[in-house]
Amino acid sequence: MNLGEFKPIDFEGFTPTELRMPGIREYLHDTLGKLIEPLGFKFKKSNFSFTRKKGKSYEEIMFLFYNYHPLNYSFEFMLTIFNDEIEKIKLSLPPQKHHSSFNYYSVIITAKDFTNFINPNSFGYHYTVTTLDDLIAVGNAIHKTLIEETLPLADQLVTIQGIDKFFTDKPFEWAVSNGSMNDICTELIAAKLNNKRDYHKVFNDLCINIKTSQNPDLQTLKVVENLYDYLLTLQG
Repeated sequence: MNLGEFKPIDFEGFTPTELRMPGIREYLHDTLGKLIEPLGFKFKKSNFSFTRKKGKSYEEIMFLFYNYHPLNYSFEFMLTIFNDEIEKIKLSLPPQKHHSSFNYYSVIITAKDFTNFINPNSFGYHYTVTTLDDLIAVGNAIHKTLIEETLPLADQLVTIQGIDKFFTDKPFEWAVSNGSMNDICTELIAAKLNNKRDYHKVFNDLCINIKTSQNPDLQTLKVVENLYDYLLTLQG
């Protein structure tokens, strides 16, 4: 995928003197959509997401909006990957071993996980806008992140090898520190399926990281242990 160099997006056709959420959403779709949709992503207006089926993966870039008017408007975006092979294993776990928050996605990556994340007003991990200039700056920052990180990563994560590499390249405690039961399970499954790392060691290290984290989640630990027991029954 060659998207060329990043070029700041122009602010055209947005004339209101005061920001309104419908105008912000329209601006983001009209600018960022021009980048994403030609790559096979389909826009869903109902939840402001861009989705694409690629290989054995289903990819979704979703925007979440928060209205704090008259103080500000805030939003974030996330990349979610559903890999067919990983989903099948998660679906195969006995139902009684699923925790209520257990899900079947493979990886979820939020804006704060990208190195290009820029938040002009330092409002948590969201992009926050109070002026038209803020909206332009944020639009350009997201556009740059999509080109340089998000879309190349989406291409990488269409395979088990790419997913395993993603976790290998991250600090080992990344999934645990994010508190994501599903990402933790995905790392263990990908290590097993890719067969490049010792998934027994991956399991032990994950358990240690969970137990020694600031707020140990024993429910997550139990799910990971159940998953490991199931992986032991698989051939290969």
